[in-house]
Amino acid sequence: MQEDYFNGYHLLIDFYGCENLDLLKSINAKMIERAIIDSGMRVADYNNFRFKSEDDSGSYSFFFILFESHVSGHSWPEYNMINLDVYVCHHSMDNTQKAEKVLKFLENLYKPRKKIIQRVKRGLITEASPSSLFKKIIKILNFFR
Repeated sequence: MQEDYFNGYHLLIDFYGCENLDLLKSINAKMIERAIIDSGMRVADYNNFRFKSEDDSGSYSFFFILFESHVSGHSWPEYNMINLDVYVCHHSMDNTQKAEKVLKFLENLYKPRKKIIQRVKRGLITEASPSSLFKKIIKILNFFR
């Protein structure tokens, strides 16, 4: 009998008291992109938005679309905090360790005094799921070839 498994891994990251306050006001996309690539993942696209209202302290949001899913973040310089999100799919392989490598890089980059990291398994795949049933049917059909 096939065991259930998850087809995604989601890191929800909150960093507080970041030592590198300048990075909360100005994103270093090239460094983050390098970390993504060095982890073994592939960047499909990138975008960011810098908030420039009178009451804003220089915050920004960024989003890397990956072939494996995404890495995103939003900075809060006024609170010395950044919220980050690393999500990977396990389409053709388990990408958990790649996500963990990106997390380690982000932690070294922002140097938080306090952190809250939630690790969430996503997308439960059961024996009765349509994709596993389809795979079983293909396996049976291939047997008779």
